[in-house]
Amino acid sequence: MHNFTPPCLDSTLSLNDLGLTAIGQHHTKRHLTVLCLLADEHAECPGCAQRGRVRSTRIRRLVHPPIGLTAVTLAIRIRTFQCPNCRHRWSQSPAKACVGRSKLSRTARLWALKSVVIDKMSIHVIAQNLATSWNTVCTAVLDLGTTLLLADATRFDGVSTIGVDEHCWSHRGIDRWVTVIVDLTNRPARLIDIVPGRSAEVFRDWLQ
Repeated sequence: MHNFTPPCLDSTLSLNDLGLTAIGQHHTKRHLTVLCLLADEHAECPGCAQRGRVRSTRIRRLVHPPIGLTAVTLAIRIRTFQCPNCRHRWSQSPAKACVGRSKLSRTARLWALKSVVIDKMSIHVIAQNLATSWNTVCTAVLDLGTTLLLADATRFDGVSTIGVDEHCWSHRGIDRWVTVIVDLTNRPARLIDIVPGRSAEVFRDWLQ
């Protein structure tokens, strides 16, 4: 028999890894919104270390991996403080939960990348599951994929046969031709890289 503990959204949604803690939820048929606070308050003045006073609060919404067919949004309460001593103002940073201005949490970015690479899901389906836009998902997958996959030189280990083809992203008169390189050493074929352009020089430069 398992040792059960009380239900906890922090554990279920792995919010601790993002520096967040859940304080409320709003659940509709297909959408769960979780109200969160930053675990680290950052309430001390960076100048004089005096504890600041809350001057304003705003909500930063992040898309999070779904629970089954239920989309999840994290509504993070971000506070702005003012020092009573030196009057300096500063705001909390959700940098542990997201990258820059991304609309996806760090967990959602990795979930989307794994869905593409491992589960062979399309960006369209992933965007539907996350209840967000195609562009938002595509940007996150390309960014994280470049960091984790393309920057890893070991992806060429064991490659003895490659295939090359050209592809056009658009047929509206704009040059969107790319060269697609795949690994044919084993089956199924594995995508290695996509390079802008379709000339012999483009492929030569990539080989070098």
